[in-house]
This record gives sequence, C-alpha cells and structure tokens, in this order.
Amino acid sequence: MLLNKWETFYELYKTIDDDITFYNHDRSQEKLNGFSPVEYRAKAVIITPVYLIGEAVHLVC
Repeated sequence: MLLNKWETFYELYKTIDDDITFYNHDRSQEKLNGFSPVEYRAKAVIITPVYLIGEAVHLVC
C-alpha cells in the first residue's frame, strides 16, 4: 500500500531526495555516538592524527 501518490515525477524525485538528505544529515545513530553519518565523517576527518595520513608528512614543533 502506497502512503503517497505523486502527481509528477518531480514530486517523486523531491520525496526521494528529502529522504536521502534526512538519512545522511539529520538521522542520528547510536552506533555513531549520536551523530548523523555526515557529522561522524566530518568529526573523524578533523581528529585523524597526521601520522596516520602518510609517512611523508612530518610535524615540526
């Protein structure tokens, strides 16, 4: 049973696009410590230590 009936292809497209956006940006997940997938990936990039990126990169203090 369909919950929605779309009058145009654009309405269907917009519904799918909104669902994907919600799934990736707004939906928090317990296994990601309460972050959405996009938030979790962004946080992982920020806290990744430089030494894990490659041996060619050296920090000089």
